[in-house]
Amino acid sequence: MKEDLIRLIDQIDTIESKFHRSPSSPGLCVPSVDEIYDIPEFTLWIQRVQMELQDIVDRTGDQFVVGALEVSQANYDGWNDRKYFEALKGKLLAMRDNLDKYYADDGRHAMQERKSPKIFISHSSRDKEYVSKLVELLDGMGLDQTQIFCSSLPGYDIPIDTSIFDHLRNQFISYDLHVFFIHSKNYYQSAVSLNEMGAAWALKTEYSSLLLPGFGFGEMTGVVNSQTIAIKLDNDEVEVKDKLNQLYAKLIDEFGLTRKADIIWEQKRDRFIREVKGIVVPADNVSGQEDDDIEILENGQLIRKSEKAAGKNIRYCPACYQNYKKLYPIIPGSMARDRFCSNCKMHYNSR
Repeated sequence: MKEDLIRLIDQIDTIESKFHRSPSSPGLCVPSVDEIYDIPEFTLWIQRVQMELQDIVDRTGDQFVVGALEVSQANYDGWNDRKYFEALKGKLLAMRDNLDKYYADDGRHAMQERKSPKIFISHSSRDKEYVSKLVELLDGMGLDQTQIFCSSLPGYDIPIDTSIFDHLRNQFISYDLHVFFIHSKNYYQSAVSLNEMGAAWALKTEYSSLLLPGFGFGEMTGVVNSQTIAIKLDNDEVEVKDKLNQLYAKLIDEFGLTRKADIIWEQKRDRFIREVKGIVVPADNVSGQEDDDIEILENGQLIRKSEKAAGKNIRYCPACYQNYKKLYPIIPGSMARDRFCSNCKMHYNSR
C-alpha cells in the first residue's frame, strides 16, 4: 500500500543510523567496513521494502522499481552493505517523488472483490505429527484442502515443479491469510519457519499461536513473542478447550462455516487434545544440531555454515529440506545459468 511504502521510506534515516564498523585485522589485511546485515531492525525493514516493491512490480512491471527490488535483494553480507544501502536509498527517495505513478489505480483495487481467506500453517517439518492432528481438527471444523496450506502434508502442500519460495510469496499475495504459528524448539531452529514469521509480521496478517507440549511461553521469541495470546496445548485442559472454542468461533466468522452441533464439535476438539498429548517425540527430533549449521541465503537457497567457512560454495534445495529434512545439492544443468535440485529436479537460477 502507498502509505506503507511512505512509512518505510521515512524510516531510512533511522535504519541508516544502525550501521556499525566491523573490527579491522591489520595482520590479515582485512579493512574495517560499515555493516548492517546483522541488525534485526534492518532485516525486518528490508523484508518489508522487498514486499512493497514486489507488489508494485507485479502490478506495473515498472523497470525502475525492478532495479530497486534487485538492489533490495542484494547479498547484504557486511562487505557491500553501505554500497547497496546507498543505492537503495537513492532509488526509494526518487520513487517517493513519483508515488502517484505507482499507485494510480489504488481506488480501483480497493473496489475489487476481497481476497479469499486461507489458513497458512507455519511449522517445522520435524513437528509434522502434531500438525497432522491440527489439520484433522480444521477439517472437522469444515475446512478443506483449498483453504489450508501446510507444506509437510500431501494434498495441502506445494505442487510438484513449483518453486517453494515463489509459491509461499504467492500465498501471501493472493489470499487473506490467517497464519498458524506452531511454536516449538524445532520451529526456532528452522530458518525457513522464521522467515515465514517475519513475512507474516511485516504484512500484518491475522495469526494465531499454538505452543506444542513441552514448549513454554517464556521460550517464545522474535516478532511473535510471549506478549501475544497463544494456546499452549498441554496447559490446563479447561483452558485449552476454552481457547479452542474461541478459535473455532473466529474461523466460523472468517470462512463463513456452518457451525457444528456442540456435541459433534466437542468430540472432535477433545479427541484432538487427547491425541496431541499422546504423541511421543523421538529423541533425535529435538537435537537441532543439523539446523544450527544451516544458513538461508537471500535467494532462499541453503548453505552449510561450516562449508562456507571452509571456502566451499555448495547450495542446497530448500524445498527438499523443508519436506524431507535432508540436504540435497543444487547442481548445474545443460545451460550456463541452469541449476536444479539433484533430488526433486526443481529449477533454480545461478544467482
